[in-house]
Amino acid sequence: MGSILSLLVLSFGLPGLVQAQEVWAKVVDATNDRPIQDAEVQILYSWGELVTAALTDRDGRVFLKVPPGGYRIAVDRLGYPATDTLGIHLAPGQNLTVQLKLQPEAIELEGLTVLVEEIDWHLEMAGFYNRQRGASGFLDPTRDPGTAAPVLGLRGPGTPDPVPVGFRSGSRTGGRGA
Repeated sequence: MGSILSLLVLSFGLPGLVQAQEVWAKVVDATNDRPIQDAEVQILYSWGELVTAALTDRDGRVFLKVPPGGYRIAVDRLGYPATDTLGIHLAPGQNLTVQLKLQPEAIELEGLTVLVEEIDWHLEMAGFYNRQRGASGFLDPTRDPGTAAPVLGLRGPGTPDPVPVGFRSGSRTGGRGA
């Protein structure tokens, strides 16, 4: 019997009990009345429990449906303080259109430290830093553990003859262009 009564109420509907109330909201910047896109608009019960939420479109508008009752509207968007309205009561059959103005607020960030290593562009152009990083293995100190300084012209035990800069391997007769 209880399920038949429930079915009748849902089928024929009692005015306002089953009908959802419409809430149309527009969120704008308080300083210039421009719409705020992607602001989260939440409808909360008066005690704070979330009923429904949506993001505003590019025109700052959002449309939500709720059953009759007491609510608060909360709006949150990066660059604006979170805003919460006073209590709103929607009676059966009552709809609400509201414009919410948000005051911009600067966001304070933690300090940032940037460390920069000065690089001599002449050495960079000559490929020194690539060789130092071990890209070619030429100045890679891990290549020969017997020496602490595998630098051009210095030889440790077991290190091959270094190739002078400006010469191609296997040729000691040319200069830069040879």
